[in-house]
Amino acid sequence: MNENIMRFSNSAVYNNRMKCANDKVRTGKIPLTAIRSNISWIPTVFNPQKNVIFLDLSKVKALHKEDTKNLNCLLTCFIAKQFMVQGMKQEDIGIISALTDDRKNVDTALKVQFDWL
Repeated sequence: MNENIMRFSNSAVYNNRMKCANDKVRTGKIPLTAIRSNISWIPTVFNPQKNVIFLDLSKVKALHKEDTKNLNCLLTCFIAKQFMVQGMKQEDIGIISALTDDRKNVDTALKVQFDWL
């Protein structure tokens, strides 16, 4: 597991006993070219110097809770698709969600839209 992904759980739960499998995994970066956009968050998400991306959607205002769930799902699918357009393989894209229902919605949408494995 990449060191930036495991950093929090390693210190909070495992007393820093977790170790990365190897240096390639520990320091891996997202293999993309930089993308320019007028949308402020796009260059951050598709930054080839990043090795993990966390999106905080808590400030996104929606009229109903269901709208927020749909927005989370749509944004996640959009980002996954852009990674694939840039040449990433499905098996190299990991999506983590704190909420099981959100994860299930994303899994379903990816399977339907992109024949996701």
